[in-house]
Amino acid sequence: MSGYAVELTPEAENNLIEIWLDSTDRAAVTEAETAIHGLLRVDPVGQGVLVAEGLFKIARAPLVVFYSIDDEQRRVEVDRIWRPS
Repeated sequence: MSGYAVELTPEAENNLIEIWLDSTDRAAVTEAETAIHGLLRVDPVGQGVLVAEGLFKIARAPLVVFYSIDDEQRRVEVDRIWRPS
């Protein structure tokens, strides 16, 4: 069975760019995004926490990612990326 395709909405892409540009540790942001992407590609249900019907979240410092899953299309859509204060 193949993994899930992970796609960012334009809002999520903008969130990530802003976080990266504002960060004092850009390597940590890049590493967290890469790790989250890999986890979501393999097991989006098992790696995240259900926060509302159809909406999951996963956290890897310094990022929190909110996403939805389309099992039929084997696709994960990242809706928002956030950096806690």
